[in-house]
Amino acid sequence: DHFNSHFNGNILFLLPDLERKSSRMTLLQSALESFGCGVSEKREYIPNRDPKPDVVITSDPHLNPMLLESLSTLSNGSVPIILDLDADFEKQPISHPEYNTKGLGTRTRSNAYSSAISLARTVTVPSATHADSLKNLVENVCVIPNGWSNKNKLWQKEPSQRNTINLGWYGTDGQLEDLVLIRRFIIRILREFHNTRVVVIGNPQGYRLFDGLPENRRMYLPAVSHEEFPYQLGQVDVLLVPLRNTPYNLSLPDTLLVEAGAKGIPWVASSIPSFHRWQRGGVISEALDEWHLNMRHLIMDEELRRRLGKDGRSAAEAREMKQIGKLWLEMINQITHQKVDLLSSAERTIPSYMVGLEH
Repeated sequence: DHFNSHFNGNILFLLPDLERKSSRMTLLQSALESFGCGVSEKREYIPNRDPKPDVVITSDPHLNPMLLESLSTLSNGSVPIILDLDADFEKQPISHPEYNTKGLGTRTRSNAYSSAISLARTVTVPSATHADSLKNLVENVCVIPNGWSNKNKLWQKEPSQRNTINLGWYGTDGQLEDLVLIRRFIIRILREFHNTRVVVIGNPQGYRLFDGLPENRRMYLPAVSHEEFPYQLGQVDVLLVPLRNTPYNLSLPDTLLVEAGAKGIPWVASSIPSFHRWQRGGVISEALDEWHLNMRHLIMDEELRRRLGKDGRSAAEAREMKQIGKLWLEMINQITHQKVDLLSSAERTIPSYMVGLEH
C-alpha cells in the first residue's frame, strides 16, 4: 500500500482521559497502527523524558486543561499539532447532558479550548457545518467524517428473527427534547400497527416517555460501550433520529445514519445538513407532520425497508476505517511535510481533496 511509504513517523495521541477514549480516537488509533504508523498515547508530554513525536493528535483537550502545558511545550518544539473536536462545543446548549462535563461553561475549560485552537496547525471536525462555524477562528479546518470498523465482527452479525417491527431511538447523545418532538407520532404508530414496538437505547428518561404503553410494546436497552453498540442497533428495524432545529443540532455529523447503514438498518431522520449530504439508506422528514407518514410507510413496506437497508450498507463502505484512515494519513503527511513559514502561515490552505469532504 503506497500509504505506508508516505508517512511512517511517530504519532502521539494526547488525550484527556485514557480510560474513556472517544470512539473516534479509538478507531483512528487502530487504523493508523494497521497502516504501520508508530502510535503512542499519553495524558501528558514531558520533554527530555518522552521521545519527540513527528505529529500530535489531541482530542477535545479542554476536557483536561492540564493538557495545555504539554501542547504548548510541543508547539514550542515545532511539533505540528492536530486538534480534533468531536462536537461543536461553542454551540452546545446548557441543557445538553454533556454540558456540565464537556461544555465551555467554566472559565478553565473555555480558556483551554481557545488556547488549544491557537496552538493547533489544523483543526479536524466530523461535520462540514461545524467546520464552517470555525472558519473565522482557525486558518486550517478540515472535515474528516466519523467511520466504523470491519474489525468489529458485530457489524456483520445478522440480527435475530423477531415478529415485531422495532422502532428504535438512541439517546445517549440525543437529548430528551428531540424525542419529545415525535413521541405522539410513535405512540400513534404503535396504536395503528399491533406488530410494532418502541426500543429506547441508553436514556432511561426517554424510556419513561412511553410509560403509558403496555410492557410488551416497549423495550429499554442500557447504554453500552461503543464496541457493543452494533449489537444494540441489531435490536432495531427502523432507527428514528429526530432533532430539533437548533444551532447545535444543525452542526451534528451524520455518524448515526452511517452506523445504521453499516448495520443495514433503514432510518427516518430530521432534516440537518449532514443528513442531507448523506441521505443514503433512509428517509428525511422535512417537516414535523411527515414523521407519521414516513414511519407508517416503512412499517407497511417490508421491501422498502430491505432496499433502504441494503443501500445504506453499500454507502457505509466508504466510511469503513480503511477509507477514513487514508484521509487522516494524507492530512498527517501534508502537515508533517509543510515547511512552516510563520510569516505566511495565513496562506496555508486546506488541500483540495478535503474541501466539502462528506462522502
